[in-house]
Amino acid sequence: MKEIELTNDSYLRQFTAADSNELFNLIDSNRDHLKKYLAWVDRVNHVADSEWFINKCIDEAKEGFATFGIYKNEKLAGVISYHEINKANKRTSLGYWIGSEFSGFGLVTLATKALLKYGYENLDLNRISIHCAVCNTASQNIPKRLGFIEEGIEREAEIVNGKFYDHIIYSML
Repeated sequence: MKEIELTNDSYLRQFTAADSNELFNLIDSNRDHLKKYLAWVDRVNHVADSEWFINKCIDEAKEGFATFGIYKNEKLAGVISYHEINKANKRTSLGYWIGSEFSGFGLVTLATKALLKYGYENLDLNRISIHCAVCNTASQNIPKRLGFIEEGIEREAEIVNGKFYDHIIYSML
């Protein structure tokens, strides 16, 4: 699976080495937007950091993991991925982010819906979860729209910019 169409002008595509500059530029132009909720943003300071990430994604794809660029009008808009896939227990979680200029188009909802379908139909998954910072209502709207069940709060689940964030956990079976 290399590319998944979302609409006539948007799609998901697995990264290639040629995507490093575009990924870095998207992150760099959205630093303030992204670092509110994502701990890794300040560790991406050079194109080489994006190259390392993409090479990791390419290696993980060989083992069944998948990270995709979200594209709108042929421009990289964001990223969505299956986090570790636990094959023995048929479960995974999804993570995603979108550049601020691409929010409001429903791209992350469409991307999430596509990876749900692929995960259940092709990866034989039984459970897919999404963990969102309690204060990140935009991220929470995705699983709510798609009919996920809210399971509860994982207290102090992640440190972002020196502050602990509680995560709300959603799941779909």
